[in-house]
Amino acid sequence: MSRLPRFRETLSDDLGQVQVQLQFLMDDEHRRVIEGRLTAQGHVLCQRCLEPTEVRIEEAFSLAMVETEEQMSRLPKRLDPWFCEDTKLALADLIDEQLILAMPIVSYHESPCTEPMSFGETEQTGDKAAPGNGSEKANPFDILRTLKDKH
Repeated sequence: MSRLPRFRETLSDDLGQVQVQLQFLMDDEHRRVIEGRLTAQGHVLCQRCLEPTEVRIEEAFSLAMVETEEQMSRLPKRLDPWFCEDTKLALADLIDEQLILAMPIVSYHESPCTEPMSFGETEQTGDKAAPGNGSEKANPFDILRTLKDKH
C-alpha cells in the first residue's frame, strides 16, 4: 500500500490488500499491450454515516502503451491508452491509477447504517439541542424576513 499513495488516500486506514496479475504482450498490430486483473479490499468512509465500511474491487483491464495522441486515436475500443513517453513503465503508478478508476463513486454499508445524526443533535448524547443553551445559531434569512415584512 505504501507504493500506491493516491489509492491509499481514498481509504480510511492503511489496512488494505491489493493483488495484481499482469501480462505484457504484443498484439497482432505490434502494439505493446498490458492485460491485467486486480483485486483489492480496504476500508472507506460510508457516505451515509461516515463510519468505515469495507470496499472490494475486482477489475480487468487492457491497456495499450502509446507515445502520441495519434497512436491513441487509432486504438480499438477494447484497449485503453496508457501514455508512456519512453520504454520505461512505472508499474506502481499504473496499478495506482487502475485502482482509483475501479473505485465505486459512492460507498455505503451493505446493511442499514446506524442512525445518522440530524441537524440539531449533540454528538455525545444524540439528543436534540435545547433552545437557548447557546447552541442555537441565528437564521441567516431572518434579515430577509424583516425586510419582506416592512414592504
